[in-house]
Amino acid sequence: MNDFANLTELSKVHLRKKFLAIRQNYDKNLLSDYNHKIKINVLDFIKKNNLKSIFIYVSKENEVDTFELIKILLNENYKITVPKINIEKKIILPVQLFDINLLKIGRYKIYEPLNNDINIDFEIIFVPGIVFDNNFNRIGYGAGYFDKFLKEHITKLKIGLAYSFQIINKIINEPNDVQLDGYITENEMRIKDGKRF
Repeated sequence: MNDFANLTELSKVHLRKKFLAIRQNYDKNLLSDYNHKIKINVLDFIKKNNLKSIFIYVSKENEVDTFELIKILLNENYKITVPKINIEKKIILPVQLFDINLLKIGRYKIYEPLNNDINIDFEIIFVPGIVFDNNFNRIGYGAGYFDKFLKEHITKLKIGLAYSFQIINKIINEPNDVQLDGYITENEMRIKDGKRF
């Protein structure tokens, strides 16, 4: 159990603020090591489950890094889809990425594809977050983009990518929140009971 696991009494707003600060100030060398281990775990998970078409977020700041993962998966001919934000409609558009070099900084300082090739033919969604819990709930940045997107693709496999220090015992869930099917950290892969992998 990590040092922050019992911070369940805090509201989502306070948890978000606290864990953004923790992640921001975390030892960069340790994060680099964790990212390497998470990358190995994700690639292992993808291959063991014979997944071919993958939706994955493009990391920013101190999120679990996905750039190297995306490069590897593209080089191995996986079908990769990434988020593109539609600000007017406040939704995520799933856009196929053909080349890691065809990304530009978009809204919210997130890298987005230059193209607009919508693809909904993916088997799994790798989800970012600030805090996760042992019941597969998550706290994002608060805008609700990913919760809306996950609801639209509720039958898809939904896996969070997190550092182990981001996992706490319990998040107080709200009606619009969408539970994940599991999460992958540098230390473990946890999957909800009853899910087949």
